[in-house]
Amino acid sequence: MPVTPNLGLNIPSNGTQNWDTLLNYNFSLLDTLYGNLPVLQSLYDETAQSANISSTPWFSPAQSGRFKISGYIIVTTAATSSSTLPSIVISWTDADNATVQTLTLTATNAGNLLTTFAQASAMISVAGGTTVSISTSSYASSGATAMQFALHARAEAVQ
Repeated sequence: MPVTPNLGLNIPSNGTQNWDTLLNYNFSLLDTLYGNLPVLQSLYDETAQSANISSTPWFSPAQSGRFKISGYIIVTTAATSSSTLPSIVISWTDADNATVQTLTLTATNAGNLLTTFAQASAMISVAGGTTVSISTSSYASSGATAMQFALHARAEAVQ
């Protein structure tokens, strides 16, 4: 039977690990030692997109909080003639003024190559009980083969 490495954490070596308790304890320990660690709130992944993504509800926090939003968008199929990789757009209701906000997270890019991408991160403050939405804007493609792209985004709750 393989041996579980200890790695300096409180991992019992008798083969009766209760992983939920173990992980919760060690994450609490890390949080105490290193401060408040970000907590994954939600992932968003779309591939083989050949048009703008309309505004899509992404996640809805129960309580108000701050979130680090990271986005990555890349051309996966170049168009025959030319194309514009769309921008990533995030919308939410602000926790401080209860007003809907819209952020263009990444700029458009007319590279039309498999090396064409954009990425960015931003901090937002979201009112509890409201929805954060994601979309793209300004997709364009010309030629017999349409440009396709993939979009990957991550939201982390932060203190």
